Amino acid sequence: MKNNNTISIAKAIAIILMVVGHAGSPLLFNKVVYSFRIPLFLFVSGYLFKEVYLSSPLKFAGNKVKGLYVPFVKWSLIFLLLHNILFSLNLYEVSYTFCDYATKIVKIFTMTGSEELLGGFWFLKELLFVSIIGYLVIWICAKNGNKYIYFVTLLCLIVAYVLSIVNFKIPMIDSSTILGCFMFLSGYVYSNSNLKEYGSKSIIAIIGFAVCVVVGLQVPDMGGMDVKGGAIFIYAPAALCGILAVLSLSKLIGDKSSIVSTMLIYIGNLTLCILIFHFIAMKLVSLFIIYLYDYDISRLSEFPVLVNVGGLWWILYSVVGVAVSILMWNVIKWVESKQNLWLVKLKK
Repeated sequence: MKNNNTISIAKAIAIILMVVGHAGSPLLFNKVVYSFRIPLFLFVSGYLFKEVYLSSPLKFAGNKVKGLYVPFVKWSLIFLLLHNILFSLNLYEVSYTFCDYATKIVKIFTMTGSEELLGGFWFLKELLFVSIIGYLVIWICAKNGNKYIYFVTLLCLIVAYVLSIVNFKIPMIDSSTILGCFMFLSGYVYSNSNLKEYGSKSIIAIIGFAVCVVVGLQVPDMGGMDVKGGAIFIYAPAALCGILAVLSLSKLIGDKSSIVSTMLIYIGNLTLCILIFHFIAMKLVSLFIIYLYDYDISRLSEFPVLVNVGGLWWILYSVVGVAVSILMWNVIKWVESKQNLWLVKLKK
């Protein structure tokens, strides 16, 4: 249970940092957290990989489709259906024609595109492909007693580097996908090693975050998983340091029962709903700023937040992005429960 709490808290920290990054937080802060916030989710996915799936590939694939592909398609179609309504409310700059809708539907089902207000949904596609490739690698290595898992994990870095510098395209897969496989396999390796049992969690957290600060400030193009060329070999170790720092900090928080730990565990179990709703939730803050400063309402379509507003508005954007997303999710679940109750009564 403690281990699950640690992972939930780590996921909460990562999703909060993602929202903060989208909220227009200071550039220096973003440069530091960019190095590990997305890789952490991939690392955790590998960390939680259950070897029982090695004998049940269809069950593994089914769980990934249910947990990643289905939500991607479902919510993308819902937001697509609402697009022109949201356009009339100034949340979008352009409306869709019938042809636009047809094109968008194809992109949704092939996971090659989604709605702007679901801008973070690219990650669901990435995690799906990373999980499938990671599964195949682990399955092959398991046939040989996992002797080559370390080598293949490091090989992913080299392949990611090569794909980032050559003009060779693989459908649906690029260098960031293979870099994601490195993170996924690193999580799997870490979960099956004794490394997590050693070292002071406080010291690991401090050193890990210090490395991310130094690297984030020194390397100019640390744009997350899209890092290219030789920077990959700097980015990957820095990401692992940040991940270990977050996990260590999460362990320290989880070991103490408090309001903070309870809140983070709750948020960590609702990362998908925050991914879905945080952009549209932040529009509430934009609307407030427009009203406060008498800006033109057309500015509400600025994405993801109002441009050049300055100040500390990013803090309010972040708080609302997380809190309202969770509120919207709970309202939806409440409505669904009432509908189910009504259907049960109707059948009787």
